[in-house]
Amino acid sequence: MADDASPPSASSLPPKALPRRAGDPERIGEYEVAGFLGEGGMGSVYLGRGPGPGGGPVAIKVVRADHARHGAFRERFRHEAANALKVPRFCTAEVLDADPDAENPYLVTEYIDGPTLDEAIGEGGPLRRAEVEQLGVSMAAALAAIHGAGVVHRDLKPSNVLLSRMGPRVIDFGIASALDTTNGLTATGQLVGTPSYMAPELFEGAGAGEASDVFAWGAVMAFAMTGRGPFGAGPVPAIAYRIVHREPDLDGVEGPLAEVIVAALDKDHARRPTARDLLSRLGVAGGDPAAAAGAAGAAGAAGAAGAAGAAGAAGAAAPPRPAEAAPPRPGEASPPREPLPPPVPPPAPPPPPAHFPPPSGALPPSGTRQPGPGPVAGNQGGYRPTVPAGTRLNAPVPRPTRRRALLLGGIAGGVALMAVLLAVLVVPRLLGSDHTYLDGHYSSSYGDMYVRVDGEDVRMIYRYRGKSRIHGTVDGSSIYASYTEGPGTEATGQVRFAIRRSGGDVRLDGKWGRSPDDLDSDWNARRIDGEIPADITGDLNDPALFPAAPS
Repeated sequence: MADDASPPSASSLPPKALPRRAGDPERIGEYEVAGFLGEGGMGSVYLGRGPGPGGGPVAIKVVRADHARHGAFRERFRHEAANALKVPRFCTAEVLDADPDAENPYLVTEYIDGPTLDEAIGEGGPLRRAEVEQLGVSMAAALAAIHGAGVVHRDLKPSNVLLSRMGPRVIDFGIASALDTTNGLTATGQLVGTPSYMAPELFEGAGAGEASDVFAWGAVMAFAMTGRGPFGAGPVPAIAYRIVHREPDLDGVEGPLAEVIVAALDKDHARRPTARDLLSRLGVAGGDPAAAAGAAGAAGAAGAAGAAGAAGAAGAAAPPRPAEAAPPRPGEASPPREPLPPPVPPPAPPPPPAHFPPPSGALPPSGTRQPGPGPVAGNQGGYRPTVPAGTRLNAPVPRPTRRRALLLGGIAGGVALMAVLLAVLVVPRLLGSDHTYLDGHYSSSYGDMYVRVDGEDVRMIYRYRGKSRIHGTVDGSSIYASYTEGPGTEATGQVRFAIRRSGGDVRLDGKWGRSPDDLDSDWNARRIDGEIPADITGDLNDPALFPAAPS
């Protein structure tokens, strides 16, 4: 690895990436290092780019030298990385490459855009009901895919769930076990895992398994609904005692999900549902993670289709290739390339938070986190490496496909990417036929706009340099909203959205400009991800379905 005296400037990096620091490598294997993303108990994480022209952004996790010195660690890393490469890409950050024989072993994953679950809740409070339901399905689908490949996550927690433009994505699965030594302790004397989300059997000396991941699923879900862990905070011994001996604090955990969360948090690991059981209880036929990814709204395919100008309805069936889960939610904008309405000063008062970024093509950290409390986790039984030393676990990241290039924000002929994604997701077992939400998403290379209707809450969200979240109002068949582009801006932009339905086709038509009388910039697109069941009646153009937002 060589050092580079002139790393990329901060302005050319995604929001969460920092420029390379003195001493950071210029290249790791065949990957160019573009920036620094963070570090944790295992090592450092870098923003990288795949080899060759058009190499896509990746996250490269490099193991610390003190771990790399141990032969047992390398063999465990080899074994876990080989298994992680087998995990389908359902609601996870795909593992692309690994080299356990490098001077400092490294793992390469997708670079995922979006805040972590704990960042989103820290900024905006607990998720709303529809968001929690989507999160539950996505995390359960990820665990089912991970377990199906013979991998145990071992450290599922809010900071290992990214609310990406493709929906919630689970990261950092399996590799934590490489920190285990023969006595199950790290060099700092801590177990591998995170205390607040660890199952009781782990504190009693049992090994981590699929059931302990399901327990963590329940604890993360409770956190998402309430903004606090179900076993409180405090010193590790106090948290461990509550997990082993006390019932979880589930005040605020309500509705159909409560029963599933209670089952996942059962003290007896033998009584907990499996990840596929979770999916079945959440209304996914057969507990199939592929079906769950499709039902949550094949957002990856939708984003590509929207960018290409495709129209049509997308069903909930699982495609043969892995699909990202969940309809879009608000996120960070891409770097500017084309003008939008002028910026504006003080943002309007924010409404309740919208946590999930919508599909588009940027990319923040897969597994990017600032240093925090050290990990903790259970003792594991012995293991045998299945891959011989000297074997490269996977080829370098290939040149992006058209679909991936679109998702990464590729733009042909200098024309800015414009993608609109509409998503209607209904899980009848959980929501009932009278509950639906619609996300309309306009994405240019300059920023992102969305209109969102969820029950009685109507919001227009625009994200650029600031984070404007503004309530909209319904007038007839249109939603009106104004927005600001963040601090220091001078004008207020106006937007009008019309939501139309024709059979299975849902369209969001919009205009924007400086004032309600000067709305001359048109955009529209047609897309559904998920289903509009036959038992949902009424025209989506009917304002009764979209009441005005609370004042």
